[in-house]
Amino acid sequence: IGVVKEHPVMKRYLELFVEYYEGKVEVKGPLGVYFLRMAYDEVISKEDQEKKTELWQEVRYSPEEFPEIHRSRWGKRRACQMMVVAPPKRFGDGFERKERMVPIFSHANGSRMCGGKDTNIKGNSDTA
Repeated sequence: IGVVKEHPVMKRYLELFVEYYEGKVEVKGPLGVYFLRMAYDEVISKEDQEKKTELWQEVRYSPEEFPEIHRSRWGKRRACQMMVVAPPKRFGDGFERKERMVPIFSHANGSRMCGGKDTNIKGNSDTA
């Protein structure tokens, strides 16, 4: 969602791209996803991963899976149907989130991907 200037995970993430293009790292799959997780695992200790951080996941909306989620309009494009889900988590300071939550949608209605100015380029329709 946001990154501070010179964050060590993001620095390592970019270094992994350089290493990939120099032929030092081999990855089969989406580079950005793999490299971000690799950087996170290399920089953040296992203890801090469990106690101080949490990873949220982008998930496609399904009324069966998320009956509690309501939105005034769901676009037809896949990008318009994506949400960010925070799973249940117990933190090191004793705080616990017992249920998953959906703090944000991946793309806002009216954004470029969801009804905005170039939604209909190349036949992409988002009128749902």
